[in-house]
Amino acid sequence: MWWPANHQWWHQSVSADGTARAMRPFQFPISQLPSYVDLREYMTPVQDQADMSTCAANAFAGACEYIIKRRTGEHVGISRLGSFKNHVIG
Repeated sequence: MWWPANHQWWHQSVSADGTARAMRPFQFPISQLPSYVDLREYMTPVQDQADMSTCAANAFAGACEYIIKRRTGEHVGISRLGSFKNHVIG
């Protein structure tokens, strides 16, 4: 598989007064990337939405749980139905 010598990512700078400045590239050599990344230790249990059509709420809750576990090391269960209800009503 062919890989470019450098990957290029864009980020936006924001000044102290909140105005956005021009975006500029962030470059790094591919040799600085690890050969693999294993995020399983931060993942939370798989949830079954059954026939409730709540895939977006499940994805949102799972992402929130991942971020919390990644930052704190503790699993916090986010209500999938609560997320879905807030989306439908909100």
